Amino acid sequence: MFQRLATGGNIGLRTTSQFGAGKGVVAIANAVLAPSVNPSGGGVLYVEDGALKYRGSNGTVTTIAPA
Repeated sequence: MFQRLATGGNIGLRTTSQFGAGKGVVAIANAVLAPSVNPSGGGVLYVEDGALKYRGSNGTVTTIAPA
């Protein structure tokens, strides 16, 4: 897994993004494979085609922020 802490307080998860010139931001790469099984007792936060999504334990996928 590729994680990095960058200057300006930025955090990158599987990305080499330049953080859009932001400071104190988090960059997340698109999921290689979106979750297809319901997590028990919580949820999964991921990015798919640039959209931020959340899959809860009952299987509902919510788009938090469209691409």
